[in-house]
Amino acid sequence: MLIPNLTILVFFIVMNTSDMTVVKETVGGSITLPIPIIQDGVLSLNNSAIAVVLDSVSRIVDKDFREQLQWNKDSGQFTITGLQRKNSGIYKLEDTNTKKSTLYHLTVYDPAPMPGVKVSAVSSESCSLVCFVEKVDETVLYWYKGEKILNQTSTVPSLPLIVDKKALNSSYSCVAANPANNTNTLSLNFTALCSDDSRTGYWWLCFVVLAVIIALFVMMIIIKRKRDRTPQGIISMTSRDSTKREEPVYTEVNVKRTNRQKRNSPELSELSPPVSNLTTVYDTVSLRHMNKTDAV
Repeated sequence: MLIPNLTILVFFIVMNTSDMTVVKETVGGSITLPIPIIQDGVLSLNNSAIAVVLDSVSRIVDKDFREQLQWNKDSGQFTITGLQRKNSGIYKLEDTNTKKSTLYHLTVYDPAPMPGVKVSAVSSESCSLVCFVEKVDETVLYWYKGEKILNQTSTVPSLPLIVDKKALNSSYSCVAANPANNTNTLSLNFTALCSDDSRTGYWWLCFVVLAVIIALFVMMIIIKRKRDRTPQGIISMTSRDSTKREEPVYTEVNVKRTNRQKRNSPELSELSPPVSNLTTVYDTVSLRHMNKTDAV
């Protein structure tokens, strides 16, 4: 008895899900469910009611949808705005008057990332490039030549392309797309990317910058040496040396006398004032050339 009941249950689920509409959207987007509920009906997400319509008056019963869900009284359609990843799921619209229901399987994806392109190799005949994205999940990469798809991948984070140098003037682009057909496109100038002149110009630029830095350094050294050789520089150096001249150092002199001298001579303190009151007088010494008559 269990097997027939199980078969009937599975058959019932297939019959109800065979009319399910698959909807794919991007975060921040919006979706309008086309089947209207004019007078009485229920909108549910994963078998949990989020809004009801009674006598042509709508009421949102799920507080998480109060800022996102709107019902148009004239058309009877529900619209969900500001979609987030958490809004993904199976939505069911049920008209309680006609007993008809419609299922929508909504999946909300992150926006497609902006791709990047780098040159992997350059030869005299061809140029090898790689289109890449940092986030691989749910992202498909395409190489386009004009409107024609040259290559695509959805399993790896990069997609290579080899271009004949004879076709560099053609229009190429790398496109990243999510399953909701949200895309980001990077158009390329292959002539600039794959030209040998561009790489040569880069090295020449580095050489010029380095030469300028060296020249400025040499000029600073030359200017500094010239300043040191000028009279002002010599005077300033002399003044700096003079400040380093040491001050005279004084020492105490002890006079030792014999016993006889002590008896016949007065004390030194009686003949001269204390050392602390002494004053030292300096005179200027000048050089003079002597004539022959002075020598005589």
